[in-house]
Amino acid sequence: MADDFITVKVGSMYYRVTGGADPAYVQKVAQQANDLLAEIKSRHPGLSDLAASVLALLNSIDRGWKLESGDCDADQDLQAKQAALDQAQAEILHLREQVWDIKKDALYYRNLCEMYEERLNSMPPKTANSTPKTGGDKLRPLDLMQTSFEDLTSGPIKTKD
Repeated sequence: MADDFITVKVGSMYYRVTGGADPAYVQKVAQQANDLLAEIKSRHPGLSDLAASVLALLNSIDRGWKLESGDCDADQDLQAKQAALDQAQAEILHLREQVWDIKKDALYYRNLCEMYEERLNSMPPKTANSTPKTGGDKLRPLDLMQTSFEDLTSGPIKTKD
């Protein structure tokens, strides 16, 4: 029958606990009780061990009832924070995709600029007396350009110069 007992430490006391549950579970429960008691002692260092134990018991029962009734703000806060975290992680993934697309575009345009620079460098240099290729006609002012369908039939207007 001695095999059914598990020795645990809560606060400054050792207890022999019996239980049909797994010994690891009993150790976990005892650790949680020890953590609750340490939390109370850290908040109220002047309390006796008995007063701290009673206060930890009251806090534990309060938390349990709130969880049972679904009225626990901590549980709701946790769910809200988890949803916010999931949303933030999705936003991070979206931003990473956008950054990746921007990097691909920048690389594409950099390569395109390099290609055009190579083509420009391979072209023969312009001479000072080269003229634009307009078919020999002089450039006309905008007001003398085609403005109606009649101008199409009569032909282009020649300028005097």
